[in-house]
Amino acid sequence: MQPERVTGERRPVTALFVDVVGSTGLAERMDPEDWAMTMERAMAIMSGAVERYDGWVASHTGDGFMGLFGLPVAHEDDPARAVSAALEMIDGVDESAEELRSGGVEFRIRVGINSGEVVVRDTDSGISRDSRIYGDTLNVAARMESEAPPGGILITEATYRRLSGVVEARHIGPVSVKGKSEPVEAYEVVGRTGTLRSRRGIAGLVSPMVGREAELAQLSGLLELVRAGIGRMAVVVGEPGIGKSRLLRELREVAEAQGFGWAEARTVSYGRNLPLHLAIDLARALTGLPDPIESIPADEASERLMNELNELVGDQAAEVGPMLRHLLALPLTGPDAERIARMEPHTLRLRYTEAIAALVTAVGQRRPLVIVCDDVHWADEASVELLQPLVATTSQRPILSVVASRAERDAPGWR
Repeated sequence: MQPERVTGERRPVTALFVDVVGSTGLAERMDPEDWAMTMERAMAIMSGAVERYDGWVASHTGDGFMGLFGLPVAHEDDPARAVSAALEMIDGVDESAEELRSGGVEFRIRVGINSGEVVVRDTDSGISRDSRIYGDTLNVAARMESEAPPGGILITEATYRRLSGVVEARHIGPVSVKGKSEPVEAYEVVGRTGTLRSRRGIAGLVSPMVGREAELAQLSGLLELVRAGIGRMAVVVGEPGIGKSRLLRELREVAEAQGFGWAEARTVSYGRNLPLHLAIDLARALTGLPDPIESIPADEASERLMNELNELVGDQAAEVGPMLRHLLALPLTGPDAERIARMEPHTLRLRYTEAIAALVTAVGQRRPLVIVCDDVHWADEASVELLQPLVATTSQRPILSVVASRAERDAPGWR
């Protein structure tokens, strides 16, 4: 027998526990085949959400599982990824279970999340490899899940602190956890008040920009050409942390002081797994909808969108409106919904591009405009294909298009 080699390390993670509420009673009431099909569909939705945000389904726990964000690959925004996945799980399972609810069966899930350190022990006997994960972080996350209401998400203060300002949460108060001498402060996630992205800089701290005067002058110099009706495009490329976003913030101050409009779309670090998310954010920014759109009711967002389009594009709103509402996942019914549902994927992308191009043209006719796409190294393939044709459109308008990216030549956004 070969001796077992054991190695280990401490790792910061965000742990997510999810489970079906009252699964034993539900299984008793439902036909076994129906129950199996329902559970498989729910598991696919839940595990798919974890994987979409680069999390790892580490182990199954009855009618749920434990997902880890930060293992095997760590990200600076793992708490945001975990909460994003949880929100997607809740919405996806609720939508999937609509038919069950009409039959009197209430199929709901609940989620608990905690952030902290764990110890990872890798045991390698040369035959199989198994990672064992230890730490109070997991116990607390499991406790949050057991205390979460049906259809709810409960997070600890350790997670909430890293999401302050972008998550609307209700303070639950202290929750007792077995084996811990002190209770844990818990918050129930109600919704989003901002985009779950990694933060830039230190909150509340503003300092003068140093060492980028030449680059700022080069970008600012393009504004006069754009004001004269000569469209321009600028590409800002640099390593992480070198100051690309800060440079754009300084440019915005200069542009807005000169009467320019500003529309900024930015990707998220898990964006390559989110189809069309950069195109969606650009459409949102151009129409003045909040970030994220989900922070207001869908009907209100749809009404605000159509009011803005009626003012911007006039008679074109009847054609542009349904395409943008579909792109932004806003309510769409009747003939418009049926017509779009019959479109081939290629035709649908083309119509999206035409709708955004009409919107860009209309906004640019009001006043000179700066359009920014930031962090495009994280952009998804579908957004790149959709937005590339806009370059020709903006070059003929009083528009400055700015793309900021890391030098990742294998990324779709590099194109």
